[in-house]
Amino acid sequence: MPRPMRKLNVTYEDLYNWHHIDRLTLKEIQELLKTSYRALSRTMKELGVPIKRAADYKIKYIPNLNTERLDYLYNVRNLSIKKIANLFNVSECTIQTKFRDLGIPKRTSGESRSKFFWDQFPFELMAQLYNRFNKNINKIAVFLNQSPSSVTHSLRIYGLLRSREQYFEDVKAQNDSVNPDFFKTMSKELAYILGLLLTDGCLSPDNGISIELIDEDVVNWIAQTIHYKHEVKKRYRNGNWHYKIQFRNAEVICELMKYGMTYQKTTTVECPDIPKRFRPAFIRGVFEGDGSVGNKKKNYIIMFSASKPFMEKIKQYVEELIGGNNKLYCAKSHRKKPLYTYTRSSMVDIIAFWDAIYKNCTYGMERKKKIFRDKYGCNI
Repeated sequence: MPRPMRKLNVTYEDLYNWHHIDRLTLKEIQELLKTSYRALSRTMKELGVPIKRAADYKIKYIPNLNTERLDYLYNVRNLSIKKIANLFNVSECTIQTKFRDLGIPKRTSGESRSKFFWDQFPFELMAQLYNRFNKNINKIAVFLNQSPSSVTHSLRIYGLLRSREQYFEDVKAQNDSVNPDFFKTMSKELAYILGLLLTDGCLSPDNGISIELIDEDVVNWIAQTIHYKHEVKKRYRNGNWHYKIQFRNAEVICELMKYGMTYQKTTTVECPDIPKRFRPAFIRGVFEGDGSVGNKKKNYIIMFSASKPFMEKIKQYVEELIGGNNKLYCAKSHRKKPLYTYTRSSMVDIIAFWDAIYKNCTYGMERKKKIFRDKYGCNI
């Protein structure tokens, strides 16, 4: 028969004061009463004294922090919980518990950010910057050293953020960033740019058009040819400087779609019907976008695409210019989608290819023309 547990001669007030006011742990009370942990915990349970959780021991008692003072620090002075904790030299957990005990509602992270933003950047300043930077949120964010989401949220609260309808009206007003008439009549220059756009260009559903290359000479030539009125963007990525043209124009989009440009064109792009006299310029654009010329031990020129119909038409155009009947190869290993390649590797074919697309041409990618000149002795 088990021995009955000794009943402790202690009152509710004693246990509550030791545990919650003096902040003694159960082990310290146990040593004070010279009893076992089991007897102590059973007595506290019988008397109804709440036993603190392990996390509650981290909470420090702050005698001078009442409801009024905490509300002043948090809602009037707009201090964060972290700053209040540092002010009293306690943990954030202690302040969080104080909020819960005193019933003071906490702000969400978005409300805290917005309140700080409104205090630092009032309506008049934001209205001035919104017009100064032509409604460009990213530029405002950089100027203020804030995140774009904070700027967007505050502009929306201030009632300054333009509506979706106004956004498209502004985009329409910016359609003069290029000359749309250039894209309406086929020319050698348009055929070359079209070849680059079909390989390295991009269309977006909001009438956006962009092309990005590492060749500054090509991008600057395109900008000059289409009368691009904005600055060519420059950024460093993957070990190289990249140069980018980007604009929106519904008229240009319609014209490009007539030549096979589509959204997400990687595997769906089709080669347009180009008049014979413009095909050399078109093939030069395709080759400089998605092509390569051997510059080491091996001699070759190669063009590739994930679209089989596109490469079949390119093969036809090239062989109409320099002859031959080479196969179109499909590379599938280690790729989710097949890649179709067209290669010519004899010196005769390489020089004939140069003569067909680069001879007597004053524009094009200097980087690839230099390989033809240095390795194969080709001259303009």
